[in-house]
Amino acid sequence: MTFIKSRQPAKAKIWGKQQPSTPVLALVYTNNEGECLVVQNGEYALNSEVRHGKYNTVYEVDTSVYSYTFHKEVMCEDGQSAFLIRMRISYYVGNPEIIVRRGIVNSTNMLDELLFYSIKEVTRDYPIDQVRAVNEALKGLQNDSKFNRVFGEYGLAVEALEVDVELGHEARERLKRKMKIKDEIEEQDLKSEGDMQRVEKYGVAAGLSSKEAKDKFLVDQHNLRQQEIQKEIERKNAKEDQYREVIIQRLKDGDDIRDIEEMAQTLKRIDSGKDFVSSEADVLEKAKWGNLAKTSEFKRKERLDG
Repeated sequence: MTFIKSRQPAKAKIWGKQQPSTPVLALVYTNNEGECLVVQNGEYALNSEVRHGKYNTVYEVDTSVYSYTFHKEVMCEDGQSAFLIRMRISYYVGNPEIIVRRGIVNSTNMLDELLFYSIKEVTRDYPIDQVRAVNEALKGLQNDSKFNRVFGEYGLAVEALEVDVELGHEARERLKRKMKIKDEIEEQDLKSEGDMQRVEKYGVAAGLSSKEAKDKFLVDQHNLRQQEIQKEIERKNAKEDQYREVIIQRLKDGDDIRDIEEMAQTLKRIDSGKDFVSSEADVLEKAKWGNLAKTSEFKRKERLDG
């Protein structure tokens, strides 16, 4: 906004009155001694006040109500994070004389600077998580004597003020990252809970939610199975060695070869895991093995007795 609309020589009129002021246009008369005469709200200067060069210059100053929006980031208490402040003020020239004396032509840069430092005075007392408190504090600036005094020093007055406070860009990004991490943790917790439920219902593999976890589980299961197979092979080898020793001993003892073969087949069936009492045939097989053992023992005693 341009406050000073015009600057021209002040002249006395022989006939008629001086230019009248209006509700939105003030007239400021000045002289070489730095004296000022302010005329506003429909009043006008007297010809006698202008005659003989008492005031030689007249300024037209706009006193309309204007609005200005400040929209910038301002640091918080720690000096690292920032609030994003959007403040809209309605303002007007409250003292036309100061405007003329200071030679303030355009308000944009001046307002931006005044609002920045006034807002900073507030935000530097609050941590970044106090957005609502900052919003309320900034709303209170309209009734703050220091705030109004600062504007008054530049001939301005604030009529109304609106504020909206948000987190600054970097603060929002940090918050998003934190929320993402939190969501991932919560999601993982839910998955873990769901995994346990699926484990209880369907087994371990069904309870694993990620491909990596499933792959690892399958590899572990494969390795475990290989270990079990190796142990089974070692057990069978040990059994075969034991059976071989028994057969060799029976041959040395002179047992009938058919009895030995039958014994070997029976031992093989026993090692296969069959339950010999599960059927009539198994009972007969077990009895046969018992008779075979008795026969072998009898023959061995005969040889020993000579």
